[in-house]
Amino acid sequence: MTAAANVRNESDTDREATKRLEEMLGTRMDRVLAALEVQQRHTQQVLDTLNSTAMDTLAKVEEVREEMKEELGKIAEDMQMSATQTTEQPKGEEVAAVTEVAHSGLIVHNDSLPSLCSGNKILFGTVGSVEVVESNTYSSGITCSWDLNFPVESSVSLTWGYIDMENHSSCSYDWVDVKHNSKSVYGRKLCGSLNSSVLQLLNLTLHKINNLQVSFRSDGSTEKRGFRLFYRTY
Repeated sequence: MTAAANVRNESDTDREATKRLEEMLGTRMDRVLAALEVQQRHTQQVLDTLNSTAMDTLAKVEEVREEMKEELGKIAEDMQMSATQTTEQPKGEEVAAVTEVAHSGLIVHNDSLPSLCSGNKILFGTVGSVEVVESNTYSSGITCSWDLNFPVESSVSLTWGYIDMENHSSCSYDWVDVKHNSKSVYGRKLCGSLNSSVLQLLNLTLHKINNLQVSFRSDGSTEKRGFRLFYRTY
């Protein structure tokens, strides 16, 4: 075989190898492109799904926001209507002053008049007074109490108008007691007919309190005026 023939054979072999290589690369490239196309379609599907979900979520949020606006508007209207009804009074009519008004099981105290002995009363206010009877003498065998409620951490001054009841060394018969947190403010019950000098010694101011309990009891004999106690917060 001549040298020229050898060269031709080598050229044919190279061409065939190149052709096979090109076919192999082309096949692989087609596969890569196909895989990329599939991946692109999948990515687009994911993006479309996320976009749809986000739009739905935003729509729901906007819907809930509108519902909340409507509900808050209704609540504001109801509150305004309630406040108007509470503050308005009928024209041409005078509201009668009362000593106490019962409401939902509580007693709301009118500060301008004393609260008299009658059962167990719950009073709210910053100024007022409690008294056994308005005039004359109290009855035998009665028991009553006043639960005085003030703003949080108030300073409360107590001033006695009079104490006039049956006397006893330990106040076992007729007595009045003032308590805070179940402890007697004066360390004991009060009784007897006390003069103004002693009453002044009993006048005091309590600090950082929001509640006091005043109790009265009489036995079966010796009725007198009882007591009158004024209170004021500041």
